[in-house]
Amino acid sequence: MRPRRRRKVRLRPRKGFHHRFSAGGHLAASYGNFWSRPFVAEAMNCPSELLRPSGQILSYPVITSGPFAHHDSIKNLLGEQYELEKANQSLENFVTKDTPPTFVWHTQPDDCVPVENALMLVSALQKNGIKTEFHMFPEGGHGLSLCNEVTSNSDAQLLPHVGKWFDLAAEFLQSL
Repeated sequence: MRPRRRRKVRLRPRKGFHHRFSAGGHLAASYGNFWSRPFVAEAMNCPSELLRPSGQILSYPVITSGPFAHHDSIKNLLGEQYELEKANQSLENFVTKDTPPTFVWHTQPDDCVPVENALMLVSALQKNGIKTEFHMFPEGGHGLSLCNEVTSNSDAQLLPHVGKWFDLAAEFLQSL
C-alpha cells in the first residue's frame, strides 16, 4: 500500500460547504435548495442569511423521485408517507436562484442511482443560472468514494481517472 498523500485545500474562513454521496446527496441538495425557506430558519432558530451555504459537492446523488428515482432511498426517507409525499422529493423541481454553486459528479454506468439524477439537477441549475461544474465519468459503478486504495472494497473501485473528482472539486471550491 502506498503512503497516503496529503492534499492541501485552502478555503476562505466563514464559508460553509457541504458534501454528501448517494442518498446523502439528496440531503445535501435538499439543504442547498431549501436553506432560504422560512421553515428552515424557524427550525434552526436563526436568520436565513446565517444558513446560506457557499457551495456544495454532490457525488452520485439521489435527486429525483420520478422515473429515474432510486426508489429505495426515497422510500427510506418517507416511510409510510411515501405515496403521499414522493412528488415533493424531486429536487430538480426546487432549484432556485438561492441554490448555491454546485459541483456534481456521477458515473455513466452507475447501476444503482441512474446518472439521469445528476443530469436532471444540472439542467435545473443551468436554467436558474447557478454556477455549476459537472463531471460524468464513463467508467465505474456506484459507491466509489475516492476511488483509491483507502476507500475501495475491490480492485474494480480503483479508478484513478474517476478519482480526479476530488481535486476538481477542490479547485471548484477555491474558485468561489
